[in-house]
Amino acid sequence: MKRLDGNPGNRPIFEAPVVSGDFPSPPDWLDDMALGEWNRLAPILDGMGIITGADRVAIAAYCQAYSLYVNATRDLSANGFSAEGRQGSIVKNPALQAQIAAQDQMAKWGAKLGLSPSDRARLAVTPDDDSGPDADVLRLLS
Repeated sequence: MKRLDGNPGNRPIFEAPVVSGDFPSPPDWLDDMALGEWNRLAPILDGMGIITGADRVAIAAYCQAYSLYVNATRDLSANGFSAEGRQGSIVKNPALQAQIAAQDQMAKWGAKLGLSPSDRARLAVTPDDDSGPDADVLRLLS
């Protein structure tokens, strides 16, 4: 937009890096739940056109946090929010803290990957192929 306005403040205009490369394959250390989330998320992220092999660890971290979140939530559903402590007293179920931590990690990595509308709006991406029908619009928006 600054190019259209003439950049009256003469500040440097941020140029987004050109994204290129193939969508990464999942690492072999993901558990089954995380791999399922990878397979669900991969076509969505690939369709956004912002992910390259450089993002493999970020996607894996999100997916593994998702797996931990689901497992902790299942534990809480099965066992409740309290558990018996070492000395027989009632304590908070450790799965509750695991669930909270996993949710925080999902929010962190999800933001970096553009998994919410506001996060996607913050991502500035230059398409690798600028010959498509949307190329002119994308150039104006970047």
